[in-house]
Amino acid sequence: DRLRLKQGISKLKATFIELAEKQSPKAAALINDRNVLFYTVYLLIPDIDAYHLYGQLNNRNLVALNVTANITNDKKLLFKTEKLMNGNIQNDPSALKWMIKTGFADDGINDDFDNILDYSAALLIDSHQEKSLLPLMADKIFERNKKGTYNHDLIWAFFHSHDPDTLKIIAKHLRSSQSEDVKLAKHLLNIDNIVEVNETSNRENPYTKYVTWLKKNNPYLYFTEETFQYTSKPSPCNIDYDAAYLCKEVSYDDRTPVKPLDEKEKAILEDFHQLSKKDRKLLSKYSRTMHEKSVAAWKNWINSPIDDQKDIAKNDMGRTAV
Repeated sequence: DRLRLKQGISKLKATFIELAEKQSPKAAALINDRNVLFYTVYLLIPDIDAYHLYGQLNNRNLVALNVTANITNDKKLLFKTEKLMNGNIQNDPSALKWMIKTGFADDGINDDFDNILDYSAALLIDSHQEKSLLPLMADKIFERNKKGTYNHDLIWAFFHSHDPDTLKIIAKHLRSSQSEDVKLAKHLLNIDNIVEVNETSNRENPYTKYVTWLKKNNPYLYFTEETFQYTSKPSPCNIDYDAAYLCKEVSYDDRTPVKPLDEKEKAILEDFHQLSKKDRKLLSKYSRTMHEKSVAAWKNWINSPIDDQKDIAKNDMGRTAV
């Protein structure tokens, strides 16, 4: 890595080729070193192939080459790595973490390399539920935004974790002194559509507005899987209005109640579902507000006829829907 960084790629490749010709075990040992960066290994793939070093690579590098082959559609590389690997790429999250942590230092070198990093991040989250790199991924999303480079796949992988911390991580950028960071954070959180004007003071800054909204609604949120590939204004999460109405926490993944509903709650929901979407939103908001103030009063209200609930809610909150 020092050779590449100080004297350039050409010198790196020339030195590696010379070593591979004379002492292939030493050449392999250099790229197997635990401190080597993924981009260095990536650059040397043609030379690894030319000097038949596959059999001397450690599993980390075989995983890296296998992922690379999948993205670049290199069937020869794919065949050789799969033949030698211990298991498959699903079984070594440490290799994927190494690719991302060290590869991000050279992000933007070319589209293929960026695609490999994004795919590795998606694999790490989708197959291993590994979330330790979420802050690093968020930093890269904002960095790419400033450079004007593609970040939609990385954004998808980030929110696909279904980790509520992703919302907090992005929200921190609402406090940035750089306007492009604030703009992107608002866009990623879909803040203008989900944080209602009447829920917070107009004088509050975007960060305070969002954190207030998130704290109040967190138990009732679910991740939507909406992406920039399909809509210009995706919302990473939405409120489950059934959950908010019953004040019952739901899973971030599939909206199922954390605690199963009893028969009485199911019957209450049946009446709730007969209402218009506008009225369901109104009652879900009113229910959350009343539950926070007085659980006893909330129980009396939610067990009253649905039309009475609606009248009480509209009288207390006005006729403006949530």
